[in-house]
Amino acid sequence: MSTENLELDAEYGALAFDYYILDHWKEDSPENSQQQWERLVWEYQRLSLKERYKYYHRTQLIPPEITPTAVRILRTHQTIYERNLSIPNCTGIQTVWLRTCYDADVADKYADMKTEAYVIGDKILDDPTRYALGENWRMVLARMPGITDLWGLSVQNGDGTLLKYRSGLDDEEIRAQYERIEDPDARLLALKGLEFQALLFLVDREAIETGLVKLFWLDEYGCIAWENRVAPARMYQLAGALLGATSLGELTQGNATRGCLIEL
Repeated sequence: MSTENLELDAEYGALAFDYYILDHWKEDSPENSQQQWERLVWEYQRLSLKERYKYYHRTQLIPPEITPTAVRILRTHQTIYERNLSIPNCTGIQTVWLRTCYDADVADKYADMKTEAYVIGDKILDDPTRYALGENWRMVLARMPGITDLWGLSVQNGDGTLLKYRSGLDDEEIRAQYERIEDPDARLLALKGLEFQALLFLVDREAIETGLVKLFWLDEYGCIAWENRVAPARMYQLAGALLGATSLGELTQGNATRGCLIEL
């Protein structure tokens, strides 16, 4: 993934949040630029995917209607690499590795973890100047507000008036089917799987000390819908399972203990 050149699908005007900024940014705001940016990010995060669709729909305009002012704002608050990583993934769940601990006493152990690990598409956020977030990992969304965007939506008609979640989140028949699963653990895992839009591989201090990467399954609002752990050496097998659309129940072998270890 390039750090110097924008991918075509990450050009200014190609991401849904670009148009949210275009519509809501106030040059005369009493807030400073960072404060206003973060407020708009969290407002955007509170929108459902269906509510965000109107902004996604505008990304299809040729030429895009993005203004120089909006481009300036976006350049100020996002790197090229972050925009490239924000491209909606249409082939599977979005995955990103995020390191939030840069303490010198665990640097060698982190290096060993990183050597063993595998991340789909090499989508790695590892920079102490931007991501030394400690336990406040969710601030990464302030730089990449679209990380949970649009993979999960299927447009059922041309004008976007009929939108469906690919996961079946809004499908009453699928939900009813899962609700009838007798085993409570299997039922919980099946229903939880409907919520997932992105998978964050979090490496904070605890993860480095235990040698286990935290898996945060994020919903459309950027909140943790479920969590697991995985050994770095197992991440290659995990990547293959994700590309094969393996369910959460299959990944955990039916273990519905939140935070349990995935052993493939």
